[in-house]
Amino acid sequence: MASYAALPWEVDPGELEHVGAHEAHPEFYYPCVEGEGLVFRRARRLTLRPGRFGIPEPPSDAPSLPDDVGTVILVPGMAFDRRGHRLGSGKGFYDRTLSNHPDAIRVGVGLETLIVDAIPDDPWDIPMDAIATEQRFHIVGSRAVAHPGDTE
Repeated sequence: MASYAALPWEVDPGELEHVGAHEAHPEFYYPCVEGEGLVFRRARRLTLRPGRFGIPEPPSDAPSLPDDVGTVILVPGMAFDRRGHRLGSGKGFYDRTLSNHPDAIRVGVGLETLIVDAIPDDPWDIPMDAIATEQRFHIVGSRAVAHPGDTE
């Protein structure tokens, strides 16, 4: 799973590492700014250090995220629409990076009150497959699969 170190205005998924702590070796990957994109590198949250923009990152020599079927990438967003488009920071790092992981399931993480009907999108924008909020899990793309008990 690829996660992120939340900025003050983002939903913090940090507790997920603790949920998986009972597993023998849970693997988490965090974004590291490299060039004009991100590389997700294996790390534990406590080992992250401020990177190029002051955002905590893993070491640049840590193993990178393989593009395997079943990989989940959590993506922060200021807002999402019901089609899975997101409003990010405007620098395009996630869109450029997600195109390098076509088999990964993309899960936007945000607040329920910030899901809107439509966000303007560009041809290079990569939509989410699902959106996780504090209230529910929204399946918005055909690549995410609903199971009995899922809320949408």
